[in-house]
Amino acid sequence: MDRIEQDLRDRARVIRLPASEGLGRRAAAHYRIRVLPTLLVLDGGGAPTLTQAGAIHREAVLEAVQAIESTLPNEEE
Repeated sequence: MDRIEQDLRDRARVIRLPASEGLGRRAAAHYRIRVLPTLLVLDGGGAPTLTQAGAIHREAVLEAVQAIESTLPNEEE
């Protein structure tokens, strides 16, 4: 996860939540998380675009973020 956080440093917000308490517990229930660890990539509206349970596959995460970025308006225009 640390490497993914570094890769996405200026592109996406990475938030770690403990699923056993508070906000993490509510998020786990909302997204129906049953296996830990689970990684979600959410679009700007909070809809999951990628869910990974167990082993985290860095390239898939980066591709999911890239797919979301490709739908955003270009800031240079």
